[in-house]
Amino acid sequence: MNFTAANAVSSLECADVSVWMPIFVAAVAVGIAVWQGIAQREHNRLSVKPHLDFHRIFAFPLPYSVGILNSGIGPALVKSITLSYEGETFDGTTREGLDALMERMGLKDSASMRVIKFACGAKYAMRAGEEIKFYSCKFNGGDESDYIDERAILERVQAVATYSSFYGIEDDMNSGEY
Repeated sequence: MNFTAANAVSSLECADVSVWMPIFVAAVAVGIAVWQGIAQREHNRLSVKPHLDFHRIFAFPLPYSVGILNSGIGPALVKSITLSYEGETFDGTTREGLDALMERMGLKDSASMRVIKFACGAKYAMRAGEEIKFYSCKFNGGDESDYIDERAILERVQAVATYSSFYGIEDDMNSGEY
C-alpha cells in the first residue's frame, strides 16, 4: 500500500485524536499563561511609574517656591537635576550648586525675606506625591509689589531631571518642553 495523504486521513482513528488533543490543549494553555505573565509584568511596571513635574508657585502671601513634584503613582529614583538660569547650569542635587545658583540670581536672606534651599543629593528616592523645593522664600512683611523682582527672576529658572522607576525604566523631565 502506497502512503498518501488520503490514506493517512482515512487511517486516522478516534484513538489518535484523543491522544494528541490533550497535548495540543496543554500547549495552548501554556502559551496563554506565558502571554498573561508578560502582560501582567508590563501592567505592574506601568502601575508604579513616577512622573516628575517642574513647578513654580507664586501665591503671595504664601512663600514663592520653585521645585519638582512627583505626580506619578510610584517612587522616582532621581539620578540628576540640572538647573539653568540665563544660560548657566547648576547641579540641583548639591548644596554648592544651589548656593551658586542663588548667588547668580542675587537672591539671599534679607530683613523682608528668608530663603530656604533643599539639595536632595544624587540617587535620591522620591516617593509618590513628594515635592522637592529648590527655593522657597518666606516673606516678613510688605505686599506683593515688594517682591516683583524675585518673581521675575524665579520665572527664568529652568530644570532638567533624569530619573527612573524601581523597575529601571528611565525618563527625564525638562521644564522647557510643554
